[in-house]
Amino acid sequence: AAGEQLDDDDGGGVRAPGGLEGSAFRAYLSETAGAIKSLLQLQRAALAHLGAPRAASLTLEGAALDAALARVRPEPSHRALRELRVEDAGVSAELVVDPKHTYFFDHELDHVPGILLLEGVIQLTEAWLYARGVHQIFVRDLRLSFQAFCETDAPARVTLEERPLGPGRWAFVARVRQGEHAI
Repeated sequence: AAGEQLDDDDGGGVRAPGGLEGSAFRAYLSETAGAIKSLLQLQRAALAHLGAPRAASLTLEGAALDAALARVRPEPSHRALRELRVEDAGVSAELVVDPKHTYFFDHELDHVPGILLLEGVIQLTEAWLYARGVHQIFVRDLRLSFQAFCETDAPARVTLEERPLGPGRWAFVARVRQGEHAI
């Protein structure tokens, strides 16, 4: 379906995907551009940081993780997590599921999109490392396995366990649970 023609900065145009018009499409573009820009900045900066010594192990509180998430995602509408907390085996947070979010829910869904689950995992990893003094990271490898659909009408919790690999290198095991169900 043809969309509304919108002008971009260089005088050309971009075509809005079906269903998005005017300000909704502009908001979608802004949010997407912001996410991509953040990722590229982190990856560029990480090149200088690779091989840096491992951050000292710190005793953290949930408030420190909340503050770290606010630093890595300054815009509240870009945060996919809330209620961050430190647990015995790592850290966890509740996934924010907002069906009105135009990036994650660009069309009607009866489940939480996988990209939102992934964003929650990435944000929890970034907050955990940032709170421990690692301010620039580079994701080198990612393996995903979905066991079930994550429903939109029940809270989901993201957990993260660290597996140190050596100086300046980590692996993480992340899980998403909804009640007793592994997602």
